[in-house]
Amino acid sequence: MTNMIELLHQADPDEWMYPIYVPTYSRAGTAPLLNMLNQAPEYIQEKVYIVARASESKAYHRAYPWATVVEQRVPWGIGPARMVAVQHADEMGFERIVMLDDDITKVGLLEDRSIDGQVKSGRYSHKNTPWEGWEFTLQCLALGCRMADAVFELAGDVAYGSTRSAFMSNGEDVSVTATIDKGGFPLCVLFMDLTRFKMRTMPPAFKYEGEDLAMYLDTYDRGYSTFLFNTLIFDDDRAIPSTIPFSGDGEVDRSGNLTDAEERYVVLGDYLKATNRNPETGAVKRITVDWRRYHKDNGTSPTQVLTEDVVGFIEEAM
Repeated sequence: MTNMIELLHQADPDEWMYPIYVPTYSRAGTAPLLNMLNQAPEYIQEKVYIVARASESKAYHRAYPWATVVEQRVPWGIGPARMVAVQHADEMGFERIVMLDDDITKVGLLEDRSIDGQVKSGRYSHKNTPWEGWEFTLQCLALGCRMADAVFELAGDVAYGSTRSAFMSNGEDVSVTATIDKGGFPLCVLFMDLTRFKMRTMPPAFKYEGEDLAMYLDTYDRGYSTFLFNTLIFDDDRAIPSTIPFSGDGEVDRSGNLTDAEERYVVLGDYLKATNRNPETGAVKRITVDWRRYHKDNGTSPTQVLTEDVVGFIEEAM
């Protein structure tokens, strides 16, 4: 049977790639992802929609004349920017999109490196392909779109999902393509089905930070679920300064996000927990869902979408 690596080599970015939305702020000419896309073929560039503040639209037009710039007006913030993206996609008639942070540098695929029964995974190198690094990223992103098609079909209540960070992704079981109702929030590279993802307005409390949390919890309140890819990963530029004005005294503090989310969202609000705090200030640095307690209380369990089923779906569609 064909495996995912073989499918990567057969991927057709022209046909498989979703419309690409990139919310961005104050990085015209310096956004790593958009600068990489400067090299992309025209058929990919025509799929790119940059969401930028109206006051910066000319700068983004000059820096990336091949892309469509979608203007964001008040309210500002990354949360409303994401809502501008999905609203614009609605107007364009797109059913599915991929939304990427502007600091993404790579998208890649994991391969099985298990030894003596110990599950291990590693990054499949673009050096094993005929592509340059940027071409390899586009090939993996296009495959990710087709993988997402399979997950949406095989798990009928999934509204959106994402890649996982390449950081500490060496222990993934690549016989599973995606996991549902387990782990963290989808972020950074989002594959979205806009007929199922219903959120179109970002609550003011989450407009500058915590929009990932609000999108996640809103989705579950509406009766849908989310997924994380086991096999698809991203890298971002961690050296680039953040453009998000975090709360707290000079540090990230998501205490307000946690309180607001617990009060606002019904399905998972009671299952939120802080997993990383500053021991000196008490600042909440990371929030997650206590899925173990949720599944115990509700008699449910996480769902795994098997790679063999995803490969079979993609092969059948080719």
